[in-house]
Amino acid sequence: MAVLRLAALLGVMVLPSTPAAAGGEAADFTLRDIDGQPVSLGDSLGEKVIVLHFWTACYASGQAVMPHLKTLHDELADSGVAIIAVSVDVARDEPRVKGFARAGSYPFPVLLDQSTEVVTTFNPRKVVPYTVVIGK
Repeated sequence: MAVLRLAALLGVMVLPSTPAAAGGEAADFTLRDIDGQPVSLGDSLGEKVIVLHFWTACYASGQAVMPHLKTLHDELADSGVAIIAVSVDVARDEPRVKGFARAGSYPFPVLLDQSTEVVTTFNPRKVVPYTVVIGK
């Protein structure tokens, strides 16, 4: 139910898989998190539902959703829902992204897609904020 509440809040569709991916499978990717560690979508897949949220720290609308994602994580982490936040900010804004993410103490990965390669896979128009729900 919380996933549906978030979907309503964000105005997103809940899909069994990403529409951009061939064969009904979500396209795997690896990005580094705010600590420089690689994180792959495939590491979180399986029996989980993934809420993949693309955002930017440069706009208040992008920042506003993050506390809601934290609440969603707190409510649903034990029931197999994983949150992944992907910043599409450019490299020069990385300190801002890191500062915002650390200040929020988000319990889910905050990844950096500075080349916008991953957001383009899931959202070719690169509109943010943008959320994809992948899974069951």
